[in-house]
Amino acid sequence: MKIQFYHNAACGTSRTALELLLEHGADVTVRNVVDEPLSLTELEELLAVLDLEPMDLVRTSHPQWKAQFAELELDDDEEILLALIEFPAMMQRPVVVNEKGRAFVARPAEKVLEILRD
Repeated sequence: MKIQFYHNAACGTSRTALELLLEHGADVTVRNVVDEPLSLTELEELLAVLDLEPMDLVRTSHPQWKAQFAELELDDDEEILLALIEFPAMMQRPVVVNEKGRAFVARPAEKVLEILRD
């Protein structure tokens, strides 16, 4: 099964989830969202597949979010997405999408194995 894996190599959960997929023989395409941030269109498409709102994709515990955005009343989805583009490490991860269109944030890391059950 082909899996698109949105990854942050600095994240232990993301590294563990990727390792689990590879151990189970998944055909994984990895995109490091820090090195190659998603575009506005890509984020919107990902949110549609995930069936989430932009704030659901934000790691509100991230230091950058706390320092720069937590006090703001970001009520515009595009503002939130632009913040994720500028600071992609604030994005929830890992995110997995399989070839059948099933997608979710794989937290905890073991949840990633559910993507292989389709």
